[in-house]
Amino acid sequence: RSSPSALHTMAAEKVAHELLTIARDRGCEDSAWEAIFEQLRAHPAALARPAVRKMNLLHQAAYWGHLIGVKGLLDEFHADPGELTGDGMDMDAATVAAAEGHHAVAALLREASE
Repeated sequence: RSSPSALHTMAAEKVAHELLTIARDRGCEDSAWEAIFEQLRAHPAALARPAVRKMNLLHQAAYWGHLIGVKGLLDEFHADPGELTGDGMDMDAATVAAAEGHHAVAALLREASE
């Protein structure tokens, strides 16, 4: 039998995967981030990137250049702008944004990292 904390961790990871899929597939849409934030309020542990995922939610918001997503993740959910991607490229969110040409978002993320 799984302990209650193990079940909680598994549930949070399941939600994290669902939210990352939304962010990956629909990260350019305001409605996607509204849905993600609603779920994060109910499941704050889902902010953590599952080990098998390349990017966390902040990396996804940066990739799409979605300022509302980035600001919400930083301000409300205290996402770590210095967390690196898990793909061996070791990029922080500012680097992800810059690589996609989202220079204003990259600047905001660099400022948040200081």
